[in-house]
Amino acid sequence: MQKIKFGLIAIAIIIGFTSCEDMFRGAVLEVELPEHKSQLAPYAFFKDTDSILTVMVGKSVGILDTINPDIVLGATVELYKNGALEYTFAYSNNVRGYQIDLGQSFSPTPGDEYELKISAPDFEPTSAVQIIPSPVLIDSVAYDSQGGVDQFGNPMDVYNLTFTDPAGTSNFYEINGYVHIKYQDPWDTTFSNEYDYPIDFESSDPNFENGTLSDANFDGQEYTIRLETYPVIWGNLSNYEISGAIYLRSTTPEYATYISSLNNYWDTQGNPFSEPVLLYSNMSGGLGTFGIFVTDTKAF
Repeated sequence: MQKIKFGLIAIAIIIGFTSCEDMFRGAVLEVELPEHKSQLAPYAFFKDTDSILTVMVGKSVGILDTINPDIVLGATVELYKNGALEYTFAYSNNVRGYQIDLGQSFSPTPGDEYELKISAPDFEPTSAVQIIPSPVLIDSVAYDSQGGVDQFGNPMDVYNLTFTDPAGTSNFYEINGYVHIKYQDPWDTTFSNEYDYPIDFESSDPNFENGTLSDANFDGQEYTIRLETYPVIWGNLSNYEISGAIYLRSTTPEYATYISSLNNYWDTQGNPFSEPVLLYSNMSGGLGTFGIFVTDTKAF
């Protein structure tokens, strides 16, 4: 009896190893995936300075689908202010999205609640709420051309931005800006060139993470953050002038979380060993993002 028992165990082990060998030889395990039900996936980001508000309305696709998530046509896009309908958006072929021209700056009032509601035939409706943050003013900006170096010793431009954080609230900030350069042509000093370009900052500040700044460690204090970019002027170019402006954007927690997840997503591109990054969504349907921020601008 004992020999029969051991014999049965041996047969089971052999069958198990045979199955594993087939797997490593390339045996295909067929798994039936559930049918994908497409969802609305809108995104909209409104600035207080915008005069035209735009909402892009896409849709989700299945994991094995090869089609693009096209723009959803025939959607109803509405923006409510403190519970009352404020704007209804119309589809624009120019941007392949839904827009409304306000004829003036958006200029929302801090504390007001805005809800974006979107519905379309054959889709579950979706919505998200944003409460307007208070703007925070920049106290000063100090620009130091090639005033720092990166980890490899390459020169970096430095911007020291100082502002006073409001006390008693959780504040989130996004910082960017632009540079204007005017210089004389080295071959013809009677001719000047000038152009603008946007700048995105890097910072080793411990409170600056993935493109956003949280006041968790300096609530209610005057704060200076050191920002860096690679130089706007390289080489031996002389007779040039640099000016520009910094934007300090007070954002909602939802927008800050989305930006952080988006930067994490881009950082993993091209890395086969990174874990998948899911973009943050504050839409009720689980896909898409709605964000609002207000801006203070300081020239340098």
